[in-house]
Amino acid sequence: MYWKNVTAVFLLAGAIALCLPQLALSQYWSIRLDGGSGGTDIVHAADHAGGYTTLTGTTQHTDGSTRAFTTRISSSGDTLWTRMLSGTGDTHGIAVRCTPDTGALVACAQWTAATWRPTLVKYTADGSVAWERQIDVS
Repeated sequence: MYWKNVTAVFLLAGAIALCLPQLALSQYWSIRLDGGSGGTDIVHAADHAGGYTTLTGTTQHTDGSTRAFTTRISSSGDTLWTRMLSGTGDTHGIAVRCTPDTGALVACAQWTAATWRPTLVKYTADGSVAWERQIDVS
């Protein structure tokens, strides 16, 4: 069961990643992400649409626990919003896709009941959670 769920998480992330456009390698600005945990922030995926860049990844706290974050940044590099997603265990943001309604769809992996669960979160343009769904792969 464990490997079946891990495989589902990465297949879901891969399916979203296939839809992502190629990002330019030029860097026009840089930004320091701070999840407020005193730990480390790691960006796993980014997408760009409508003049915005949306990032998702993992914030690792100093106690070793992790939470997924999603951040929207303007074309000038200003952080517009940051949202954290945490479950009963570790959570990782794996893939992100900007949606036509200027929101974002994020694929996450959540550790629950001794297994990884694929989770999709739909954010609106202002960063509100429109919906969140855990995917049952059993």
